[in-house]
Amino acid sequence: MIGLHGLVASLVFVSSAVAAAECGQLEQRAEATAKAVAIAADERGATSALAEIALEGVRECPSSEPLWFFAARAAELRDAPLAATGEASPARAIAEDAAKAAPRSARILTIVARWDGSSEAARRALALDASYAPAQWALALALAREGASAEGMKVLGARKESNSDRIARAEVFLAAGQPLNAVAPARAAATRPNPDPSEFSTAGDITRRSNEALGLALVRSGKKADGLKALRIAASLGSRRAQSEIDKLK
Repeated sequence: MIGLHGLVASLVFVSSAVAAAECGQLEQRAEATAKAVAIAADERGATSALAEIALEGVRECPSSEPLWFFAARAAELRDAPLAATGEASPARAIAEDAAKAAPRSARILTIVARWDGSSEAARRALALDASYAPAQWALALALAREGASAEGMKVLGARKESNSDRIARAEVFLAAGQPLNAVAPARAAATRPNPDPSEFSTAGDITRRSNEALGLALVRSGKKADGLKALRIAASLGSRRAQSEIDKLK
């Protein structure tokens, strides 16, 4: 016969197994929703819905790295235009909570690094997974904005067939005072704004970021009219940075 101790142990095991299965189902639901976000007509609504689904999930499964990642990334996509302005965002708080729950997750710490903007935060993410491309892009951009553009370009390494890589290169060139070199990668990303497989995104996010970089590059290269066209596209998608530049050019 099973003693009391054995019975309790068995019940704990069964309970843990059930909880793990339920968490797995919640993670699958969030992942399926994330795939739908990339093709959703209402991208902001879709990312908001994913953030809510994932946040509901972490209440049941507080140690689930996938659910925390989906919550942080969806909220980031929803509130990304605020990042360039330094305004407070609920998305940043979600990312910081996610990092506390999953401190060894390179993809979550990369999101935190993008909100933080410092090379120190980006290095922490990259240290967890040196091959994680989004962490490389975050570090390259942070270094460039800190005045270390050459080091930032070195971090990027060989070109990748990725729109986020193209945008990162354009931004590093802009920070280095080389707008002419920024035009080609930014234009390539803006022409075909396909989301990247390395980190789920939306066509709208790629379109906003690429046109923001393209507009700035063209304006700084002396092509104000063409630059304004790209900046207006970015601004229509919520880019505060693009709108600020448009206001300056009036």
